[in-house]
Amino acid sequence: MATGSGAPSVASDSATIGITAVTLALTTFSMTMPVKTASQIPVLTEIIGHADTEALIAELQTRLASATFALTEEIMRAAFTEMEAKLHEQISENLRRQLPELLDDLLREQLEGEKN
Repeated sequence: MATGSGAPSVASDSATIGITAVTLALTTFSMTMPVKTASQIPVLTEIIGHADTEALIAELQTRLASATFALTEEIMRAAFTEMEAKLHEQISENLRRQLPELLDDLLREQLEGEKN
């Protein structure tokens, strides 16, 4: 503010010094603080989400275990079905091959025993 004599007032000088001091303080503060981009600034939902991390981990563990057990059971059932079919096929082949010979031997043995 100017006085009647044209010299700046003490209040004006004090205000200028104050503004300069604040500007210098803000500049120093901004130079010492790392600059964060919008993607680096956490969103409230992210901060709240971190509070439930343990619950989320427990839920994920349960879901993973459940899905793993279900998949294992499905694969094992398919494998048992395949093994059962293969065993049935092998047993049937062995019976087809061996049964006629066994019956023939038993019948011949029985008939020869009756002749004597």
